[in-house]
Amino acid sequence: MGYTHQALNPSFVHQSSVYALSIVLIVASVIVTCLRFVARRQQKAPLLADDYLMLAAVVFLLAMGSALIYGAAHDALGVSMFSLPEQRIPEIAMLAGQIEYTSYIIDVVNLALTKLSLIFFYRRIFCTPSARTAYFNIFTLVMAVIVGLWGIIMVFVFIFQCGTHMNVLWDGTSEQENVCVETLPLMFGFSLTDMIFDFVILLMPLPKVWHLQLTVSRKISLCFVFALGGFACIGALMRLVWVIYAWKGDFDPTLDPIIVVTTGLWWSMLESGIAAVAACALTLRILFTRRALESVVNSIRSAVSLASMGSQQASQAKIVDDSHASSLSLTPGHNHNSTTSSAGTHPFTNPEDIEAQRNIPRGNIRVQKTISSDY
Repeated sequence: MGYTHQALNPSFVHQSSVYALSIVLIVASVIVTCLRFVARRQQKAPLLADDYLMLAAVVFLLAMGSALIYGAAHDALGVSMFSLPEQRIPEIAMLAGQIEYTSYIIDVVNLALTKLSLIFFYRRIFCTPSARTAYFNIFTLVMAVIVGLWGIIMVFVFIFQCGTHMNVLWDGTSEQENVCVETLPLMFGFSLTDMIFDFVILLMPLPKVWHLQLTVSRKISLCFVFALGGFACIGALMRLVWVIYAWKGDFDPTLDPIIVVTTGLWWSMLESGIAAVAACALTLRILFTRRALESVVNSIRSAVSLASMGSQQASQAKIVDDSHASSLSLTPGHNHNSTTSSAGTHPFTNPEDIEAQRNIPRGNIRVQKTISSDY
């Protein structure tokens, strides 16, 4: 019982910590999201689905953080119910229930959008035009559909946990026990599936990275970059542990119901904020080093493309075909007779460029600018 009490009423969850956590994560998520769009602009890269999904996720994160700040400001979160005047308890308890109800719905949408943003970010990197039927392309599409359906289902489950009697849950009336499904089993199902998805998405790009035509040290470096999402997994795991304690722990009449609600929302906000920051951090390399993230992306896409083209396409990758020996292709920084890159360096040419070089009229010169990456 002692462990259960410590898990549900931890000493670090109080009014000040609710303010601190919400403000820090709101500010951090807004900053990294803005930097994400700045990075795209510096890269001259188009804004794609992963960027817009992340922007939407941060909007919902702001809404959740604002709800927690509002609750703390009105003594509905982080304040012991036993310290409140007796006449205020019904009002505060109702407000705490309303914030809990809306925050979990917002949290579901936020986490689903963040997961979808990461999936589409992986597709942006690994799904080259020549690999549209590859297993990774199919797997990411299936995962996107599953995560999207999961988010929709969980939103409806939380909204209609009292059936059509939503006013009962909102008003905090005594009829909840008769018409509402118990919240903790729902939270357990949501938290468990959320953690499973987090781990699957975390591991998703690692096999692809390991099969790229890169050195082992660079593969390990990229794996560590993608492993930033592991911080979100830790948050999901901690919340799942809290839910299990709350659901399966022995009843303790000394537990403070407002602090119990606050603790659950505290862990949810922590997971959502860390997930948003980690997802955006993957795109910010260009702002902190001289090597643009686009170089990393293009290097990976080039390696994936080369691997998927097969031996027939590889043989077509010569800059000048033997049958056109009189034609010349100049590439800055490389010997003009070179047809392949050294290990760990990939020419950023697509199949259309390769085919165009094969059709150079005799006696003409084609000059192509090639960018190389150390990855």
